[in-house]
Amino acid sequence: MRLQSVVLPPPEGPTIASFSPACMLKLRFANTLLWSSGYSKLTLSNTISPFGLTISTASSSSKISVFKNAFNNNFYLQKVNFESNSVSIQNESFVSCNIFDSFSLKAEKEIVIHENSFVNCSSLNDFVVDSSSSLFIYNKFTKSSIKTVCLSAKSITIDDRCFNNCSNLVVCKLKAIDSIVLGRDQFSFCNSLGKISIDIGKTEKAQIEFGLNCFSDAKNLNEINLSAFNVEILNYTFDGIKSIPFRLAENQNIINDL
Repeated sequence: MRLQSVVLPPPEGPTIASFSPACMLKLRFANTLLWSSGYSKLTLSNTISPFGLTISTASSSSKISVFKNAFNNNFYLQKVNFESNSVSIQNESFVSCNIFDSFSLKAEKEIVIHENSFVNCSSLNDFVVDSSSSLFIYNKFTKSSIKTVCLSAKSITIDDRCFNNCSNLVVCKLKAIDSIVLGRDQFSFCNSLGKISIDIGKTEKAQIEFGLNCFSDAKNLNEINLSAFNVEILNYTFDGIKSIPFRLAENQNIINDL
């Protein structure tokens, strides 16, 4: 019989919630985990299915740290909803989580999604991140089953080829205040992506940069909703696409180098 609940002591102090491999070993045998001390509270509840864990953190958590291999081969994890002042997700934090399908993260400080953070998470469909500061994404979702990407931050930087060849990607919404930088080959070969929405601040310094081959061969892309002041489009951004209408709102300066 599986345990119904486990209460863990705070591993790093009264205002820090941390996930380590040792912690996750205990979760393999529990439907519910309650962690509370000081101003932090962590609740895991089995709300989806007998093997579908949902992790939700209270907004009062001041820091959440997910260590390398913390969720390695976790067959129960299905959804993650993190909300905190500061969040740290190290390389290979979520490895081969076979039914893991939804990731939502909200933080006040800078967020960095490191490379290989979501290795072999073949069922991941929804990826939502909201930061009041900067957001950096280095993880490669290439050939994953991801369908929805919604990113919001003061500034957004996505490294080269992070969403390259995501053939199931349908919804992509980006919103920032200062800048959005999309690395090369970002959405190339995303053949299910029909529309992308990009919203950025209206100040003169606010800028969007599309990297080389950013949307190349995304053959079903037929609309870009773009709200910005400065837009920079580099070589071969839309290579392989016959036509693409821009719906521009208050754009003042568009730099083309096609």
